[in-house]
Amino acid sequence: MAAIGLPAALVVRLATIAATFALTRRTDACRRTALGGSVIASVMTVTVAVQAIASARSVDGVLVRHAASGIVLGYSVTPLSAWFLIVLREPSTRRRRFRSR
Repeated sequence: MAAIGLPAALVVRLATIAATFALTRRTDACRRTALGGSVIASVMTVTVAVQAIASARSVDGVLVRHAASGIVLGYSVTPLSAWFLIVLREPSTRRRRFRSR
């Protein structure tokens, strides 16, 4: 799971952005889609971070590889960076309602 966790979270975030733009005229559905996608992607990211901390090893992977030019876009989650992913994650578990005056 750790090897595909961050690319999958990236796909979830991109799909959430696309779905949110598609639902711009329906504000309630738009908000729920944005919140749901954000929560799912955050849970996936925190899962990878917890696995990196628990194993005390870095989680490495490749997002994009272009064979002809040799360009590789990758990622690495070390235990220290995993700690920051957990501490600085968005507070998606709290739902705040702002009242208009």
